[in-house]
Amino acid sequence: ALALLIGLRHSLGEVVFCSDNKGVDDAFRGGRALSTLASCAHGGICKEIWDILDDIGPGLVRVVKTKGHATQTDVDCGRSTWWERLGNREADSFAKKGAALHPSDPAVEMALQPYNARVK
Repeated sequence: ALALLIGLRHSLGEVVFCSDNKGVDDAFRGGRALSTLASCAHGGICKEIWDILDDIGPGLVRVVKTKGHATQTDVDCGRSTWWERLGNREADSFAKKGAALHPSDPAVEMALQPYNARVK
């Protein structure tokens, strides 16, 4: 949701955002009322997104769900496109570089090791 917010802040005109995050896709499709509930994990960010959409017009923005970590087989079978695959790979690379810039807690890092191994 944060990447969508930042992208919208720098967008001019019609734009399509591709995201491998189902929550972002669900929030966009669910509309302002559902995505800004206090029970939503990113309700505050979604409120900012909808405020921007109100200003520029929601018809000018589309959010497309793309398959994360797509393989060439996924492309060959139509589950992804070559440009979605490349874009998602680049986005993941930048996300990992950004995360590496932030300080971390060794105990938390140790606890997350099994999960991090799955997405490398």
